[in-house]
Amino acid sequence: MGSAIGFTTLEEAGSGGLNAPVNRIDNPRDCQPVGNSPVSRWQLATGDGVLDFLVVYKRAGAPLVCSFHGALDREKYELPRFERMASLVAMDVNSVYVADPLLALDDKLQLAWFEGGRGSRLTRDIAAVVEHLKASTSSRAALLTGSSGGGFASLQVAPHVPGSVAVVFNPQTTIGGYLAGGTGHGAKRDYLRAVWPDEHAAIGGKVEALEGPLGFESLTDPRTTVWHRYESPVSCSIVYCNNRNDFHVTDHYQPFADAITRGNNKAKMYVLEYPGGNGHMPPSPEQFELGLALGLRLATKEAP
Repeated sequence: MGSAIGFTTLEEAGSGGLNAPVNRIDNPRDCQPVGNSPVSRWQLATGDGVLDFLVVYKRAGAPLVCSFHGALDREKYELPRFERMASLVAMDVNSVYVADPLLALDDKLQLAWFEGGRGSRLTRDIAAVVEHLKASTSSRAALLTGSSGGGFASLQVAPHVPGSVAVVFNPQTTIGGYLAGGTGHGAKRDYLRAVWPDEHAAIGGKVEALEGPLGFESLTDPRTTVWHRYESPVSCSIVYCNNRNDFHVTDHYQPFADAITRGNNKAKMYVLEYPGGNGHMPPSPEQFELGLALGLRLATKEAP
């Protein structure tokens, strides 16, 4: 970087972090998060657009927690979205909040799972950011966390960060198998139109005619189903938090658990169940903190 790095305080950054000055970089190694104030915002040029992320540095050696957002109401939230700041800044952790660059492709797109189109390297780009931040803050552990679509991203990135822990809440584990509200194809249709336009055109937008995850994978790429990464041994661990009243238990958790078994990774996954409301909804702050606490214990090698 040729200019001075911009840092700010939590108060000046604002509740969503959007008031923090922007530092533009072309390589994750150019990110220098330790400065004269705790908050820094970075924009990394990638093949999938500008990856915007906010870093809150507390102290050397603290665990690093990377937070991914889920679906966004584009009329309510301004891009970029840095999620779970209120919970994480209250903890003794260094934290990074990653915004999905793919949402910039369409001003009505609410969910893109941090999963790019043909030839995308977005997952590896994010993993490179996390690994660099872990090293540059001397963090002793790395956790990746998110709910719903943010949980999908956490599960995708974690195998690329050896020794990390993914703490996920009712995540999708296959884009092709996702039904909004348990019935609707709209979210994946919008994703296909924005991120895979040629494939969308090839089927006339009729995603409902595809035969589940396998049909969607055949049209796009197998990486749109995250459980394939876990069908062989991985070097990360998973804390999988389920609202037992969510349809995601059947549609997404069970096939992921089956893949974990096929990959001899059962010892790597811890499952927490809680009685949430009926349907698909984000965890409460208390449920989030409970899942993250277990993830922190695993990541720092304390007995769960």
